[in-house]
Order: sequence, then C-alpha cells, then structure tokens
Amino acid sequence: MNQELNPNFALAHAFLGLPLAHQGAHSEAIKSAEHALRLSPSDPLVGAYASLAIANAYFAAGHYADCVASSRIAVQRYPEFRPVHHLLVAAVAMQGDRGAAAEALTTMLRLQPDFTLAWVNENTPYAGGMLERFLDGLRRAGVPEE
Repeated sequence: MNQELNPNFALAHAFLGLPLAHQGAHSEAIKSAEHALRLSPSDPLVGAYASLAIANAYFAAGHYADCVASSRIAVQRYPEFRPVHHLLVAAVAMQGDRGAAAEALTTMLRLQPDFTLAWVNENTPYAGGMLERFLDGLRRAGVPEE
C-alpha cells in the first residue's frame, strides 16, 4: 500500500487487514486493523471492517478462541454486519461447542435466511485451506449445503 498518498486513511488500513489475513500474514493483518481503529475509533464502517479483519486473521491462523472472542465483540457492536456472524458460527463450531454454534447459526440465519455452503463458495474471498476450514466449521454448525 502506498502510504504516501494518505497514511491516515483509516478505512484503507481496515480493508488492508482482510487480504493480509487471507494470505497468511496474520500479525500484519491485526496490526493494520488495530491501526485503523486507533486512527478512527468512532467510525462504524472502520470498526466493522477492522473487526472483521481481526477475526479473519485469528480464524486463518487457527486461533478459534480468539476468533470467537473478537467476533462476539464485533457482533455486539455491529449486529447487522453479517460477515462477523459467519466467522462466529464457523469458529465456535471448530471449537466443538455445538450449543453455541447452533445459537450463533440461528441468529445468523435471521439476518441471512438464504445462507448456505453453496452461497459461501460463490461469495466469499477465501481460498485453499482457509476456505476448507471455514466450510468445515459451517458444516459442523449445521449450515445447509444448498
């Protein structure tokens, strides 16, 4: 990222955390997202995407408890922001907590009744091992195939 253009563009730092998490640069993703939050702590768009980047980084790294904790905070702050609900469902299921996974899935399906594994395959930026683990978590939680 060319920080010479605007090094204080908080939303760019929040967005940058997402591809960093997806390519395996987990700590850099979290640093970028946290920097975004420091630059603009009151902006809900920055907060939502920075929170998503942090949760993605933890999920991608296999740190499911941290993903659950950060996703729960994000769900409380941004209850309509569906991507953090998706991660919460998958991460809780990957931890083996069927009850919490079912509860998170029920909440998520109220927000997005058409959520299926097929939808995930068509609409998420995940690839490779992260996609497989994400789908595995969603399957364990009971997300329908179609």
